Amino acid sequence: TISDLIGPNGASISSDNIKLFREHYLFVTQGSKTRSGDTNNPLGAGWYPDALIPFVDPVTHQDLTGKLDAVPFNLAAGENQPIWVDIYTPANAPAGTYHATATITSSQGTSTVGVTLNVWNFALPTERSLGSFSKVQRNISRTTAIELLEHRLNPKFVERSDERFLIDNYGLDMVHVYDWSHASYRHCPIDPVPPVSEILESTANHEPELYLYNTYANEIWPCTDIYPELWGWVTNLRLGGARPMLFMYPIDELMGPDLDHTAADIWVVLPKHYDQSKTLIESLIDHPNTEVWSYNPLVQEGYSPKYTIDFLPINARILQGFVNQSLGLTGTQFWRVDNWTADPWNNAEASRANMPGEGHYAYPGEDVGLPDHVFAGVRMKLFREGSEDYEYIQILKDLGQEQIAIDITRTVAVDFHTWTQDKDVLYAARKLLGDKIHSLNSDPPTDARTPTRMTPAWRCLSR
Repeated sequence: TISDLIGPNGASISSDNIKLFREHYLFVTQGSKTRSGDTNNPLGAGWYPDALIPFVDPVTHQDLTGKLDAVPFNLAAGENQPIWVDIYTPANAPAGTYHATATITSSQGTSTVGVTLNVWNFALPTERSLGSFSKVQRNISRTTAIELLEHRLNPKFVERSDERFLIDNYGLDMVHVYDWSHASYRHCPIDPVPPVSEILESTANHEPELYLYNTYANEIWPCTDIYPELWGWVTNLRLGGARPMLFMYPIDELMGPDLDHTAADIWVVLPKHYDQSKTLIESLIDHPNTEVWSYNPLVQEGYSPKYTIDFLPINARILQGFVNQSLGLTGTQFWRVDNWTADPWNNAEASRANMPGEGHYAYPGEDVGLPDHVFAGVRMKLFREGSEDYEYIQILKDLGQEQIAIDITRTVAVDFHTWTQDKDVLYAARKLLGDKIHSLNSDPPTDARTPTRMTPAWRCLSR
């Protein structure tokens, strides 16, 4: 148990804002692939804590007693059992240092641990600066959407009836509309160009503030014969009110007559393609009507941050925050969070060999007694932290301190090749960003800019 957090002048953050999870270990039988000369190496086969078993029902706060029960648990001599702690900091919490006590009760007695939380005088903007989404296939429900949104991931699809609720309460800001062309790396044939009327029918019935997009083609670099047909899709999607998104690095054949008429409004690029298209990517980044995002499934080269389960945890955090900001990228996408085996709480090796945990960032609620839920694993928690890193950097930029923000960012990451694997370097930069924003908010304004209205953030305690 953890007590209320008590801060300056008796200010309190209720323990109702604290979520506890027991970290559950999965055994990796075959580690991620390695290559001669790799600079970012997996840790190999062995035990990894990634699944998180909730102590209580997140809605009712009642104790859970499923097949996997967070507490009580047995612990053999000489073994560790980490507990993951999330603290939600309310927007009206006064800045300062807060203290609480964590109490561990066992058959051998009781022990306590001090908890210290530093609250700065700012919070995260209502509107997220970093774009993101992920597909869910097993449990498309409101509770699943909430779990993703609480971790700063838009679900790719939501029920229309849930849109207003998710926008108002959890910050949903984009949804996928209409079908896609089915053109991809492994399937080059492309569907006929849809009539604008069909697309308009799909885009008409959504909340007006949502960004409506369509991932109309995926990894089509081998499919050069279909490039002419792509333009029909792009034209009609835009006429129908859907923003075309393309998983592909920019090439001359897809750049169009000008930057307002390229083959995508959002280009989503693999690290391995960044260097070869850097000039075109930078032109898209600098253009106000186009964006470039990152994505990094599988283990496709040996230098960029990876999301499979057997890499240092900093891998799951650093790309979407520090790497994206350093390169000017404005989003990170996951293809899926529920690529599960038959026993996802104990086996995360559903994908091809040498990529454990690929597309498996959440866990089904059945085994913990909540069949209508999914629960984020450690790597999804770290995605959230990375998204918040991005936000800290962006806040500092918006306060007129762009050069300072970039200088701090590049102590952590310069590009997909050059980034630290030392968590202490990342933590130091995050603290420096927060301290700088805090000091600017404490000082009289130096220009006419007004910071965006802020709302609360989830913060993870170091364990």
